[in-house]
Amino acid sequence: PEHTSLSTVYVNMGAALLRAERYPEAIDIYRKVIVVRERELGPNHEKLIAPYQNLSVAFKKMGNYEDTKACYQKIEGILRHNAKPDDLRYAYLYEGMANMYDDRGDFALSIACHQKALFIRMDKLGEDHDDTANSYFNIGNVLRKSGKYQEALSSYEKGCAIYSRILGDAHVYTADCNGTMASCYIPLGRMKEAEVAYRNALDLSLIHIS
Repeated sequence: PEHTSLSTVYVNMGAALLRAERYPEAIDIYRKVIVVRERELGPNHEKLIAPYQNLSVAFKKMGNYEDTKACYQKIEGILRHNAKPDDLRYAYLYEGMANMYDDRGDFALSIACHQKALFIRMDKLGEDHDDTANSYFNIGNVLRKSGKYQEALSSYEKGCAIYSRILGDAHVYTADCNGTMASCYIPLGRMKEAEVAYRNALDLSLIHIS
């Protein structure tokens, strides 16, 4: 159909504009994608999720958090019409919302969203999955930013244990996690543990460089 063809052209243009960091133009294009798809498919079709997601990226890059949040709310509404509450797409939605709140300094809301994502991933993917580890790592990052170093360390340790188990001790994710844990040991006054963690991270990084 003509609408589908036009939508594809707009999507390709929007992607190119996003890559070029021409965010206002990308926003204009993705709004056109949404208009075309809503007219053809209705306001709650799953094919509207991707353009709203891309629109949220452009708004977020511009620091426009209210419009970013509005995009996430649209996505959530569409998911409610098309998916069960434990659908993994909710986890990615909550993760995006968490990152938005983190950028705004709303750490409590960020952690709450990351925890929702973690709950879904634990239920659908299990503990031994890198996306589950990512959620623990993300929660640790926000806790660390808010000065809750002991809680952050606990979350990092859970993420690191999963990375180590499924990816191996020599994987770059495990190395990064070790280095980040060290940044929590220092404000807690645990200097020897910080040194060990930094050395482990350095040794693993050197393996990847060589």
